[in-house]
Formats: sequence, structure tokens, C-alpha cells
Amino acid sequence: MAYFIFIAFGFVLAGCSWLKPRSAPYCGAIFFIYAVLFAGMRGASMDYDNYVSMYQDMTRASGGLWQRLHIGKDPLFGALIMLIQVLGLSSQWLFMVSAFVGLAFKAKSFQRVFGSIMTPLFALVCGSYFLHDYTQVRVAIALGFSFMALVELCEGRKSRWMVYSVIALGFHVSTFAIVAFELPLVFGVRYNLWMVVASLFALLCVAYIGNLLAIIANFDGRAANYEELGNVSDHMMIVAPVKLVGLGILTFLLVKGSVEEAKVRILKLSCLFAFVGYGFLMIFKDNASGFGFRIYELFDAFSVFIIADALLGRKLISWGIALGYCAGLLLLLMDSKLLLPYEFADMGLW
Repeated sequence: MAYFIFIAFGFVLAGCSWLKPRSAPYCGAIFFIYAVLFAGMRGASMDYDNYVSMYQDMTRASGGLWQRLHIGKDPLFGALIMLIQVLGLSSQWLFMVSAFVGLAFKAKSFQRVFGSIMTPLFALVCGSYFLHDYTQVRVAIALGFSFMALVELCEGRKSRWMVYSVIALGFHVSTFAIVAFELPLVFGVRYNLWMVVASLFALLCVAYIGNLLAIIANFDGRAANYEELGNVSDHMMIVAPVKLVGLGILTFLLVKGSVEEAKVRILKLSCLFAFVGYGFLMIFKDNASGFGFRIYELFDAFSVFIIADALLGRKLISWGIALGYCAGLLLLLMDSKLLLPYEFADMGLW
């Protein structure tokens, strides 16, 4: 029931912002606070106990600074845990702060691109919110900075792109894949064909390097954990291509005749990212599906820009496709194992 109320409330607020655009800033602020509290005050999720254990291990650790930071898996996330502990706050603040930081930078990117956050936040809830902001909080924070990096890159601010990308890497090393596929733009490749060619070439290189995970494991031992996981399910083999078709159609409809150059770049790159993510999924589906699926999810998160723009547009066909896309994502979410029975944290904030 808690999940239904949360999602339904988001839809109502989004509807209000569509009918009365002047209410959009207020609706967006209300839903942002709700989304932060909903994730930050939860007492259970798929990864909840792991993060609590991480916090407790950091409390008991007696090694040097680097050893303590390593407990947080990625250095900036370890630093975040240490900061919360220095302030004398409970482990629940780790979830509260993570939800706030991740959503705040995503909201900032939405404000920059669309001038509003309500509809993009609703699209995010239908898409990656429960997987990332609610569950995989390190990835959620990293994606917040990656979203901002994409915006800065598409607006031509390469130095800011670098700063946001480095911060994203500090929260989750997997965002290196995103950085790598943004490099053609950094080096001045603007033409659609060359971006596609560069991405295909990169994917072919990944496919050719058969022992890629073993190479990565030399730098990050966590990569080895993905080698023994099973194959991609038949369910995902059907869902992923259908999603790509929907995103491809929406991107075509949205960029056609658009005069906002930076937004067009973001939409095209977000669509390209979705296809790149699918490429990773197919490359690793038989020997390391866990790794392939993690990278797929990472790239697929950027599709929120496409869905949000379609929902904010006035073209009935793109609006209808986007709304149907969101409904489909919610049905898939309800059928997943992500949504444990909602319960408030019992340890308190202090």
C-alpha cells in the first residue's frame, strides 16, 4: 500500500503540473521531499542490511584512512560514511543523506534541461528510482553526478564534465563505462554517425577482449563476483528490445524539428546509451550476466531524459507512448523482487 500511495501521489502531482504549469515548482518540491523521505526512512530493501553492516564495520575499523575508506567499497562513499559518523549520526542517516544527494543532483540536471523537476522525478520513480535511490544507493549517488556531467558536456562545459565525472567515479567505479562512451564528445565528435560508429567500435573491443572481467578484477576485486552468475532470463530478452524500440521511436519524434541543440544532444546520447547498455547485456549474457545487467541498468537510467521530455511535450502521440512506457515499467516493477514490504526504520535518526 505504501508503494501504491507514493507512486499514485507522484502521478497526481505530475498531472497537476501538466494542467496548471504554474504549480510545477511547488509540486516538484513536495514530491522531491517525499521521495527523499520515502527512501531515506525505509527500514528494509534488498541492500539495506549490507549498508548497515558497512556502517558498523566502519565504526569498528582500526586501520589507516585508506583501509577505512575501502570499507565503503568506493572512496567517496567511504568518506561519506566517515563524515556521518564524525557528526555522531546513526546509520539511518546514511540512507537519508544518500537519497538526498543522489536525488538532488538528478533534480538539478532536470532543472537545467527542462526548467522543471516534477515530471522528470515522476519518470524517474517509474524507472530507476526503486532500483538505485531506494536500493543501490552508491550507484544512485554516482548517477546523480553522471547526469550533471552529461548536461555539462552537452552544453560544452568540458571542465565541469570532468569534475562531475570524477566525483561519480569516486562513488561507484562502474560509471567509468559512462565516461568512456562520452569521450568522443569530449574530443569533439559531434556528428550522429561518428558517435554511433565510435560506440559500436567500443562494444566490439569489449566483445573481443574475452577476459575483460579478469582484467578489471586486477584493479577491482569485486568484478570477479560477476563471473559465476547465470544467464540473462528469457523475460529480459523480451523486455529489453521492446524498451529500445519505444525509446528509439520517442527520440525520433522528440528531436524532429527541435531547436534546442543541447537538449537534442542529451536526448540522442541518452538513446545511444540505452542501445550501448543493451550491447553490454548481449555481450555478457552467457558468461557474466550479472556484470552485463549492471552496466545495462547504468546506461538505461539515462532514458529518464527521453521519457520526461515526451511527457512534458504537447504531442499527443509521444505523450501517450511515454505514459504507456511508464505504466509498463511499473508493471515490471510490481513483478520484481525489489519491493519488499515497506517498513519504517526502527533504529531512529539519532
